Amino acid sequence: MSTTELKELIHKRIDNTEDELLLQQVNDLLGSNGDEYELVPNAEIDALLEERMRKLKSGESESMSLEEFQEKIKMKYGYEATKS
Repeated sequence: MSTTELKELIHKRIDNTEDELLLQQVNDLLGSNGDEYELVPNAEIDALLEERMRKLKSGESESMSLEEFQEKIKMKYGYEATKS
């Protein structure tokens, strides 16, 4: 059976079922592949990010480049970060 034929068969079976639990399980399964992300506004996170950005811009907070961070870790722990 080809991919197209399999999809058509699955479509027909889904269209013909009234089993809400089965439909929900199929939906959950298909939604779990990372193609869909639901971003929910969160005022607490927004406020935290705004405060961190304000501190960074005002100089109250310090930042460093990736290279500086990697060197700091190397000096502190004696090993280099590896790319995965």
